[in-house]
Amino acid sequence: MSEAKEGDSGAPAPKPEPFPRGTAPPLQSPLFWAQQKDRYLRQLLIRDIEAVTKRRLIVYFANRFENAQLDATDPTYLVEMLEDAKGQPVDLLLETIGGYTDTAERVVSILENMAPDLRVVVAGAAKSNGTVICLAGKSIVLGASSELGPIEPQLNVFGGLIPSTILAMPDFAAQNFIVHHLAKFAIEQTRKLAKRLLENGMKKGAPDA
Repeated sequence: MSEAKEGDSGAPAPKPEPFPRGTAPPLQSPLFWAQQKDRYLRQLLIRDIEAVTKRRLIVYFANRFENAQLDATDPTYLVEMLEDAKGQPVDLLLETIGGYTDTAERVVSILENMAPDLRVVVAGAAKSNGTVICLAGKSIVLGASSELGPIEPQLNVFGGLIPSTILAMPDFAAQNFIVHHLAKFAIEQTRKLAKRLLENGMKKGAPDA
């Protein structure tokens, strides 16, 4: 019989953690890991947060300092990530200045159907239609410097983002009738979506809902 070593429970020794948490080399080649280090480090941080919250964490980040908006292709990738969550409680870490209401409406519909236990986390800012997306959650987690914004869609016209309330002013109708009516439609669409989310969600049953 072989002599059991001190502390030997018969279970195989745990494998050393790969770099950068341990001494084992990364699964990827060192060059590829260095090229993609930001992505791999984000994955480590996401797993750390999930271990604490016991919830799946999905990061939806549109850099507001570069005027990045909700993109029409975003819902496709969101579905992919939520399918991987397999109905678990989900935290959505959201950063955006907003974007088109059509995209926000698709994102909200996906969240309602695929993330029944949703909590929205705003570490920085979720403005305009980003605020509307927050209303799809059962709760919103904010920090001391977190920001929500007025629920007002912006239109990307005339070389920049312009609030729809400005484009919907009566005086603007004479200058550009089509853009004027697009702005009015965007405002009405966004208000209806926000009202429905509040009535069926966080304000359900409230007297003023």
